[in-house]
Amino acid sequence: MRFKRNSHSVTLFLSLVWAMSGCSFTDEEIEPGAIGIVIAASGSPSVVRNNRTYILDNQSRIFKSDIVQTDLTSKAAIEMIDDSRIEIGPASHIVFRLYDYTPDAGSPNARITLTSGSLRTSTRFGVNAWRTRYEIQTPVALINVLGADVWGGFIFADNTLDVALLEGRGFIVDNRHGRTEITTAGQGTTVIGGTAPQPATPWSISKLQRATQETGI
Repeated sequence: MRFKRNSHSVTLFLSLVWAMSGCSFTDEEIEPGAIGIVIAASGSPSVVRNNRTYILDNQSRIFKSDIVQTDLTSKAAIEMIDDSRIEIGPASHIVFRLYDYTPDAGSPNARITLTSGSLRTSTRFGVNAWRTRYEIQTPVALINVLGADVWGGFIFADNTLDVALLEGRGFIVDNRHGRTEITTAGQGTTVIGGTAPQPATPWSISKLQRATQETGI
């Protein structure tokens, strides 16, 4: 972990909280076609599947093309079939457009859309995590997560995406205006609609806590 100043303790705390949550998506639990399982839920998160809406609860399965939604008082945490994890904050809209994974392949091919709210995704728990890549499409930029614990969301300002590296290899944020790569834990970038991702800057402990509390259950 590479937090500077007093952020080392914050990183350790966030990692321990994450690691202690949820259960394991074992081979026996995998339902045919399922790409993930809900390991924690609060409020009334829901999923839209085949034009029907269902309330999500612990042990609910997630499938490709599912649209996961939360209201202002709802959150959800999902463990994916490769042991990667995703936490979803309130007022979020997420589409699992693609999640292809087989043990022989070694790492998933994942494409997720985040149009509002926030999420925390950690590919560092996954099989062959060092080469795992997540592609997260947002209205203002594309996020490529490279075997890392990353938070991203629209909670700090309207039409503004903030993304931070909590731990791991790093991530890349790019759009047609520019590109920013972050490989140092505790740093983040901001993308205002219609502009390039801002250069990497250290996040304060209070901002990191605000972000992770938004998605944590």
